[in-house]
Amino acid sequence: MLDGTNLQVAWRRCDGTEDSSTVNITGTGGTNDAAIANIATYSGCITSGSVVDQSNSGTGTNSPVSITGITTGEVDTLVVFIIGQNNDTTVNTATWACATDPTSLTERYDETSTVGNDCGVATGDASKSSSGATGNASATLAASDSDWEGYLVSLKPPGGGSPDPTVPTPVHSGNFY
Repeated sequence: MLDGTNLQVAWRRCDGTEDSSTVNITGTGGTNDAAIANIATYSGCITSGSVVDQSNSGTGTNSPVSITGITTGEVDTLVVFIIGQNNDTTVNTATWACATDPTSLTERYDETSTVGNDCGVATGDASKSSSGATGNASATLAASDSDWEGYLVSLKPPGGGSPDPTVPTPVHSGNFY
């Protein structure tokens, strides 16, 4: 956590027993608290065990966001880059990148909140056909004065195919304040 910025990332395998889930966000309850939540769905991952092949995280102040790269242990993974920041700024869409492979990522969502102290969350992804290093991941925030946290994650394929980056169907019901 950096200056009140706290990014939480979790995954769940859909198994047909889902219902109208509730997301509970708790904080200190002060008038300047702000929270935002998004849910992205990815299809075509392994069907048992952890979907996470490799991951890394980092924190920083000011733009650009930079996360130390990962080395995927599987072929045909989906690389996902998640950013949370403490300002109501967006990520400049054309700036999602990894230094090596994949070199560019597609932004899937970029949500901001102007409630309280402001905050935002964004996700970009791309398929990676070979195993190996991604290089450092980076993205430029529209405002340079944000504290941020980020995660770089590769999702495991089912074997004989890759997670489907064309159907990451980012599903979010909007902002939760």
